[in-house]
Amino acid sequence: MKDFSQKISEYKQTEIQRLIDEKTEFSPRLFLLQEGYSFFTSESFDFQLFSDNLIRFLRENLKFEILILYPETDTIIVQYRATKGFISSIGLRSTFLLYLTVVPNQLIFNIKPLEWQTKKEADWKGQIGRFLNLSNREEISQFIADYLQNILFAEKNLKNGILENRYVEEMSKFEKIWFYTFCDENEMLLSFLNVSEVKNPKIENKLDWKYLLTSKTSFLVGFDENHNIEEFISLSIKPLEVKNELLHHSIKAGEIEWTSSLTNVSLFENIKLSTSYEAENRIREIARLNYLTNEKIFQQSTSAWIRLIAESKPSIFDDFILSFLPFANHFDKDKDFVKSDSNNLLKYLKEILDLPESDKWFIAWLLEWKIAILDSVALVELMFELAEESVHFERLLNIHREVRENFLSQNSDSISQVLFDIQFCHHLLLCNLRHEATSILEKRLKELPEEVLLEVIPSQDVDFTSENSGQQLKIAIIELLISAQAKEKALPNMVQLARLQPLVKNRIETLIDISEGKLRDKALIINELLELQGLQPTENSEFVLEKFNILPKELIETHLQHPASKNSSWFENLQKWLAKTETPNLETIKSYSEIVTEKNFSGLIEMTSQIQNAFQLPEVEIFVTRGEKNIGVHCFEEQPPCLFIGNDHLLPDSPNFLTPKEWLFVLGTEFSHLFFKHTRFTSSDIWKGALDKGTWLLDALLLLLPAAGLLGKAIGKISRFYLVGTILQKIGNIGSKTKDAMSFTTQVIDVYKNSAKKTSAKQEKEQELMATSRLMLLTSDRAGLVFCGDLKAAIRGIFLTSKRYSAEFSTAESQGLRTVLLKQNIDKTFIFQELAIRIASLCSFYLSEDYEILRQKLLTE
Repeated sequence: MKDFSQKISEYKQTEIQRLIDEKTEFSPRLFLLQEGYSFFTSESFDFQLFSDNLIRFLRENLKFEILILYPETDTIIVQYRATKGFISSIGLRSTFLLYLTVVPNQLIFNIKPLEWQTKKEADWKGQIGRFLNLSNREEISQFIADYLQNILFAEKNLKNGILENRYVEEMSKFEKIWFYTFCDENEMLLSFLNVSEVKNPKIENKLDWKYLLTSKTSFLVGFDENHNIEEFISLSIKPLEVKNELLHHSIKAGEIEWTSSLTNVSLFENIKLSTSYEAENRIREIARLNYLTNEKIFQQSTSAWIRLIAESKPSIFDDFILSFLPFANHFDKDKDFVKSDSNNLLKYLKEILDLPESDKWFIAWLLEWKIAILDSVALVELMFELAEESVHFERLLNIHREVRENFLSQNSDSISQVLFDIQFCHHLLLCNLRHEATSILEKRLKELPEEVLLEVIPSQDVDFTSENSGQQLKIAIIELLISAQAKEKALPNMVQLARLQPLVKNRIETLIDISEGKLRDKALIINELLELQGLQPTENSEFVLEKFNILPKELIETHLQHPASKNSSWFENLQKWLAKTETPNLETIKSYSEIVTEKNFSGLIEMTSQIQNAFQLPEVEIFVTRGEKNIGVHCFEEQPPCLFIGNDHLLPDSPNFLTPKEWLFVLGTEFSHLFFKHTRFTSSDIWKGALDKGTWLLDALLLLLPAAGLLGKAIGKISRFYLVGTILQKIGNIGSKTKDAMSFTTQVIDVYKNSAKKTSAKQEKEQELMATSRLMLLTSDRAGLVFCGDLKAAIRGIFLTSKRYSAEFSTAESQGLRTVLLKQNIDKTFIFQELAIRIASLCSFYLSEDYEILRQKLLTE
């Protein structure tokens, strides 16, 4: 910055002394040098041209009558008064004198009433404010400032004025013009802060002190009441020393010390390191500090700061920051910029990946600029998609680690954390860091929120024969674990994948390839069921009913119940409530039904007796129903309990005839309902009737349920699990992908923002009821399979005892089970999804240790 201030001060003092020595009666120039207000000007300032423009402004814009009283080459006096307006119309016009003079690099002016020289000063003290209010002083002063600023901008080719800046406190027009005059070309004002007091004893504190930091230097400047610079102190380039004191800070630069004002205490603290930077880095630091204010007006100016640097000294990092800033704090990978040729964000990210040690810069930038975690995650994803070589992935991994640490520390949501670590571990595997990936994945698998309800009440567009079904988070983790582990260690996880998606053919085929013995035989049976004619009846062979042992209650509770119903307070609460409800009066139905005895249905009685004994249930009355109730088997908890059997299941010529093993499955399911007291839930045939109609008609039961305090919070996250399922459906089998595994990062952000669709209280209650009824059904299906020991017979039994499913049975036999399961409505939801849920659950249980333990206990002598 040019140090003209000392030269100007010396010149003015010399000129004042000369005029005093001349002993003139009144000197306008002496008056202005002593009491005028100063605007700084460039050395090429043309006083005459300026005067002409000012007089034209007074006449044409302000509509004043003008009289030039004292025209000189360096000093003029202009007399003016209003010709329009209220004051003029009532004859109270005031006349004023505008005094103007120039000294090198300064234009000095003042305005006085016409009579001020002829009256004593004391006579004017009470009136001067009123007269000045009528003088249009502000408009004239603003015209002078604008005029001088335009000249300076043109002369110095200044493209930008003082940018919006948190660290530039309000500047007067005099101070702005002074800065424009004295700054060098391309020098930028970075900080302009008020100073309360300069502590050095030789410094005059009556002045108005300011601290200034520019892109080239820093200094303290003291202005007098007429805006003249009286003191100008250059400061060292070392960092400022800032010491906390009561109400303000004490700041020191070398030997010079001062105190902050009450309003800018924190500002000095923020910029204390800025003075130690040079040129572009000093500007970058101020740009960063403005970005961190989180105030939109200052954040917007950040781009202007960086652009100025980029134009004068191009840098790939500055170019990247400029391309990123328009999306900061609301980053969305799917915005148009990804496809836009005008935005170079992707180009710069790719170039950064190519630069050695660019990861260090990028990490420092993320930390120093405090980039929002969502923006960081999205940037990592974009870079991952751009990476092509191993060195790119390794370089990016350092950035990914830093982002992961911040993400996990800021976000306690378990679903979001798992999603993030799925992609992070995929990155680790690409960099061949298998041990680290395995450690993280095993930890996440243990911490994984319970997802099993996705198998019970999935989104209605989920296809259970595809890899996008079931517990997607667990499946994604297991797939990555398999990729990370040696083959022998991966076997249990591959078995688990088959259990999680038993209707996915390639899962079962893989299980066939890797397993042996009984497990392989079961996999072969499931695979056959998924073939075109897999449900065709097995060749008739003589059936021998084995003797069933008693199943201990503890074993039933630990191994037979569906996992989602174990230790679930909401499930237990609903069951307790159902146990208190009244059962219907079934005497009318009994009166129209045939009672089953050993004489007419001896085989059925024997099977019933065996299952009753295994469950330790009281003897059950059995009735055969006809007419509208010719299909279906329903058990009710009365005194004694009763079982209603549709007549078609007993007629060998009927398409709904049940074989002995199919009977064992059906009876096992019904007596299981009785054992668990599920039958109270069927008091009005709501849930089974709903099955037959293809929908879950729960409104009647919703009206009966207590308003509050019954159902727990287990389903609270189900809508978010739906979202997770949708996310992972987009990428399918993560374990077999490469960079595509990163493509759900934007959706991770949605989870982090809790953008999953909120459900109403009524919807949540409906979901809980649906989950409860399905869990009752799935638990009983498991019991039926344990008693019949034949998976095909179990699935055929499901079809044949439902009016709705039996209509599709011939299709399932001839065209394959998948044909029925994949039938869709117009809206792409699956017509028979609840059937797919039951069959998938049965197959999974069939492959489990639970099934083997129960079956062994049931049959072992």
